[in-house]
Amino acid sequence: MNSMAGSGADRQRILVVEDSKTHRRNLRDALADEYELHWAINARDALALAFTKRPNLILLDVNIEPPPTDEVDKDGNPVLGKNISGLEVCRQLKKSILKDTPVIVLTASKGFIPRIKGKLAHANEYLTKPIETQQLLEFIYKYLGSPRVRSRLDRIERDYGERAAHSRY
Repeated sequence: MNSMAGSGADRQRILVVEDSKTHRRNLRDALADEYELHWAINARDALALAFTKRPNLILLDVNIEPPPTDEVDKDGNPVLGKNISGLEVCRQLKKSILKDTPVIVLTASKGFIPRIKGKLAHANEYLTKPIETQQLLEFIYKYLGSPRVRSRLDRIERDYGERAAHSRY
């Protein structure tokens, strides 16, 4: 994909919370040209990045790995912390200053009950894996708009502003 969205500060930020390397790679391939991506694999990092980076949208896997702790077991291996689901992360975000940030939940769980749980966590959308790139982009565009359209509108607005500044009304 050729990015017309620009680079750096004018690109919209997406926080991707996904612990599967394969899914992270697929999401990177689908989104990195158009968006500034931030990555987390557990609830602790997801919440920290959400509050520091203030993403425009969050892609959130339901089953994320527990965060590490400072403790080690008898063999010296790190002890994992409490398992917090992506839905709990969603609930916490929706009760915070980030309540208006769209959250798209990604999960392998199909069926009525998991969808209801997603709605109860106040997720904006609920997509089941495997996720087709085009379907994901359509949901992202629904909340953020198309990067190409935004880029054209920004250019038109910029050109209009420059013309207005140079005109003698």
